[in-house]
Amino acid sequence: FCVKFSYVPNFNPVAMKKYIYAIWFTGVLLFLSPGAFPQTGFTYNDSARCAPVTLDFNNTSTIGITYKWYINNDSVSADTNLTFTFNQPATYAVALAAYDSAGTMIGLFYDFITIAGVNLVALSTTACPGDNLIFTTDVHGGEVLDAFWDFGDGTTATSNTLVHTYDTAGTYSVTLMINHSICGADTLQATILVSSSTIPQLTSFPMLNPACPGDNIYI
Repeated sequence: FCVKFSYVPNFNPVAMKKYIYAIWFTGVLLFLSPGAFPQTGFTYNDSARCAPVTLDFNNTSTIGITYKWYINNDSVSADTNLTFTFNQPATYAVALAAYDSAGTMIGLFYDFITIAGVNLVALSTTACPGDNLIFTTDVHGGEVLDAFWDFGDGTTATSNTLVHTYDTAGTYSVTLMINHSICGADTLQATILVSSSTIPQLTSFPMLNPACPGDNIYI
């Protein structure tokens, strides 16, 4: 008989948690407990994670000759260990793949890391006078305790999501001053161009690009 470790494509890392191990034995695919075989894995410094933050990932794998690190499916390093700076608040999928001497993937470990903070989201950064523009906060980890908006045209507001209209053409600097329950006070800015000759640039919300069948896209 032949026993072979194999990477399993199209898996659901949330359902399978963090460990992916499989064995082909007489044509039958079996999923095994993480402790049944040598493993791919990593640890990281679990300190306060407010963007921007640099995390050190320590490779604890007991298999593999070479390795590759991925952040949201993008290859970021082939080093044994990883130091990576997360500049924006978001939830990131961090993966470590282990390879044998022939370059075959023999192990994979996933973890999902939330970098806390708030992003200012303007659903369009260009508009015509009189257009309704939607502004909102994209919150990761914790919650927004206070939000103060200055739209650069003499008007202000206090809400997490709101609609604003510019009556006069011009370039406006939008400032959001927030107090986040984990990361504290922060100031975010965006620039809005209002012109009669402007073709509005729309952004999907949530920021789903691409989207899955059945997803709601707001424009």
